[in-house]
Amino acid sequence: MSKDRSETQASLDELIKEADAKFDPKWKELASAPKDGLLDDPRLVARQIVALAREGLIDSALKQIAWFGNHYSLTSTASLFTAESEAALCSLRAALRRGEYSVDIAYALSTLIRQAGQAKGDKATVTNARLTCGAAEAIREASEVPVAPDALATWMLWLGNTHRNNGRYHEAAEVLKDAVGLSGVTRETAAMVKYYLGLCYHQMRYEESARRTMRDLVRHYSDTKWGRNAANTLAAWDAAQDMP
Repeated sequence: MSKDRSETQASLDELIKEADAKFDPKWKELASAPKDGLLDDPRLVARQIVALAREGLIDSALKQIAWFGNHYSLTSTASLFTAESEAALCSLRAALRRGEYSVDIAYALSTLIRQAGQAKGDKATVTNARLTCGAAEAIREASEVPVAPDALATWMLWLGNTHRNNGRYHEAAEVLKDAVGLSGVTRETAAMVKYYLGLCYHQMRYEESARRTMRDLVRHYSDTKWGRNAANTLAAWDAAQDMP
């Protein structure tokens, strides 16, 4: 394979996008192909990355991107990071289509978003926003078609907490309120989402809304872990108020 940068560094993320958009089921075989550099075409590498990502093997997909960068001595961390982001979003969309929530995919996305947030420069800021917005768009689109309610609610909770962790409390509250409104969700998942909505209100200093949400959990979800957590949280808030 040529080591021309125009065919490698500059376009790996675009090749991943293209492979995802034009995915052929027969490419699934690439997920089990050797991952030690035996694929001698950037497009085949991109197809393998997409095949891995679509199968939920996001860690393997990211390792393949790292191999790609190392093998071709690519010095642009930003370009490789963009490729990693595309692979993670590809994996998220596939999980949503399957109606599944994946801890591995959520962890990969959160790690990439955190890394972008810690990096310096405008490119890092743009990449952080692009990745978060891309995830939000994928989840929004999934909410418009039949998807397993529990999986969708859990992905919406992940997105809400991602916004919270980045200080975007209003965006977090909107996502979590939408998740609370989903029908067909199990009691445990509904209570979990509602609990984090209460925490979000508290961070926004909407104390009345926060306490009302927690009291509702105690009243209607006392049989769940989250109802018990809400009772403990209310007690902690009361104790904090009583402190001199």
